[in-house]
Amino acid sequence: METGGIMSFTRPPRRSRYAKVHLSPKESAILRVADAYGFSEIGAAKLILRLRERQKIAEAKMKNQ
Repeated sequence: METGGIMSFTRPPRRSRYAKVHLSPKESAILRVADAYGFSEIGAAKLILRLRERQKIAEAKMKNQ
């Protein structure tokens, strides 16, 4: 049953919006949760970039010890 507009009961085929960037399972989960709670994609992407940077810093500190 299709009513069109907001009340449409059919869904378009699922396509990944993030296919161009390799994401870890944790990063994919962050994007899904951010989308579910209404956060912007840019905000979620900035969060992921900050987390990646923190991980690199932590790995560098572990190498220096």
